[in-house]
Amino acid sequence: MQTWTSAPFVRHFITSPKAVKLNIEAAARHANDTGVKVLCLGALNKAESINGGGVNVVRALGRYCGDNRKVSIIHGNHLTAAAVVETTHQCFGDNARVFLTGE
Repeated sequence: MQTWTSAPFVRHFITSPKAVKLNIEAAARHANDTGVKVLCLGALNKAESINGGGVNVVRALGRYCGDNRKVSIIHGNHLTAAAVVETTHQCFGDNARVFLTGE
């Protein structure tokens, strides 16, 4: 597993939203082209004004690669939830029941 980060900080979401949007879309294209299986946008990228909560990234990637999209795009919250479930199963066995709730 590898972790990459993108350059924008919180202030860039306010001062340069278009540049942030283009940077995120370029990262998604690169991830798709290099065989990344899951691209986690992170909680900050839920900003509706930047990329429609991630929907616009998926649309832009669809325009770029059509039906050949290989990468799954998720928010950081999904990855965190998946890590909690996986860790629970590793600690308590596959029969462990997990209930998650939140916003």
